[in-house]
Amino acid sequence: MDERKLVELCRQGDDAALKELYDTLAPRMISICRRYAGQEKADDIFQDGFIDILDGLDKFTWLGEGSLSAWASKVMTNRALMHLRGNRAEIRLESVETAAEPAPEEIPKVPAEVLRGFINDMPARYRSVFILRVFEEMSHTEIARRLGIKERSSSSQFFHARQYLAKKINEYIRENHETDK
Repeated sequence: MDERKLVELCRQGDDAALKELYDTLAPRMISICRRYAGQEKADDIFQDGFIDILDGLDKFTWLGEGSLSAWASKVMTNRALMHLRGNRAEIRLESVETAAEPAPEEIPKVPAEVLRGFINDMPARYRSVFILRVFEEMSHTEIARRLGIKERSSSSQFFHARQYLAKKINEYIRENHETDK
C-alpha cells in the first residue's frame, strides 16, 4: 500500500493499517534508537518515539514517496536526542588514554561490521556526538544545541569518541593482522 493511503487509514484508526505502518517503520526506527542510545535504552526510546509518530500523524504532510519514512526518522531521532538531553546529568568526563590514530591504510583491514560494533559499543555520550558529527555532518554548535550541552562539551566528547575508536581499531589490527607484517 502506498504511504499516502497508509497514513490516511491510520488516521482513521484502521488496525490493519496501523500494523502495516508498524511493520514498515519499526526496523529502521529501532536502528535509529540503537545508533543514538545503544542497545540497553533503545527499546524504551523506540516505544516512546513510536507513540510520538502515531500521535503526530495528523501533523504529517505527504510530500512524495519516502516522505513518511523520512518524517518518522526525524521524529525518532528527536526522541532519542531528547532522551540523551534528559540524561545529561549522567555525562561525566573520564580520563581516556590517548591513542594514536591508525594510519589511513590500516583502516580498510577492519571490516565494516566490526567498525559498526565499535561505534555501537561506545559510551552513549560519545556515540551520539560522534554520529551527529561524522554521519549527520553537524557542527559542534548544532550538536550542542540539539543535545542541550555546551559546544565545548560536544568537542570534548567527539575527541574522546575518536580516541575510543582509535584504540579499538589499533587493538583489532594488532590482534588480527600481526602476521601480515
